[in-house]
Amino acid sequence: MISSIDLNPETKALRAEYDALRKEYSERFQQKEYMISFEEDHIYALYMNLIGQKQYEVFVLDYDIAKLKLKQQYLQSYINRNEKPDMAKVETEIALQLNEYKKKIIEQQEMIKAANEYLKAPLLTDEQSKEIKELYHTLVKLYHPDLHPDLTEKELALFRKAQAAYKQCDLETLREMVRTIDLDKYDDMLDKKGIETNWQERVNKLHEQLDKIKSDIEQLEEKFPFIFRDKLSDKDWVKEQQTEISTVLEEKKKVKEGLLKIIDLMLS
Repeated sequence: MISSIDLNPETKALRAEYDALRKEYSERFQQKEYMISFEEDHIYALYMNLIGQKQYEVFVLDYDIAKLKLKQQYLQSYINRNEKPDMAKVETEIALQLNEYKKKIIEQQEMIKAANEYLKAPLLTDEQSKEIKELYHTLVKLYHPDLHPDLTEKELALFRKAQAAYKQCDLETLREMVRTIDLDKYDDMLDKKGIETNWQERVNKLHEQLDKIKSDIEQLEEKFPFIFRDKLSDKDWVKEQQTEISTVLEEKKKVKEGLLKIIDLMLS
């Protein structure tokens, strides 16, 4: 690739280092994109399906308990005043006080529904998933602006098109984009552009960009839902979590039943 251009040993070494960094950066960039575009949604959906559903049930019970406790307080105030409870007014007041709580319940319900629908959707085969990654990796190496700061507007548009196709799992578009690339010709073009390139400056900048994207990936790994990636594939861990939440549910059901009995007595 660079044999046709007379580069001194120092420049050749810097160019080789740059090429190695460019390869690693494109791999890391693809890793980050994969985490954000695919893996995050999948792990989140699994979590909501296996754990979140039961946590939602706990949340609903907490709402029911809060509602019953407020009703108990309102009824007690009527009893203290020796008045007949205005239940319509009581229910209205309670609904106003717990309005935000109710909104959160609806939001969580929608999230669980979306997660379940996601898991039911057809998935790419392992072969298709592998091909998409490979195609996108090729395009990232050619068109990522961090790797090629002197790209034309047309080339930048191709990069944005590749990003969109990758996020939408548009295999045919990625295939077509790669089919239209003459890789040898493109490498020759890069070499010609690089005759007057300050390779030390490019290497230094790419080191900074690589450190940044590594840091981004590390931060993602420490956040929800990625912190549960391995645990969700551990059936024993999942069962343990579900058992613990079921225990909490049973305890809260007893609290709710106790409050219902108290309110029945207050109304009798």
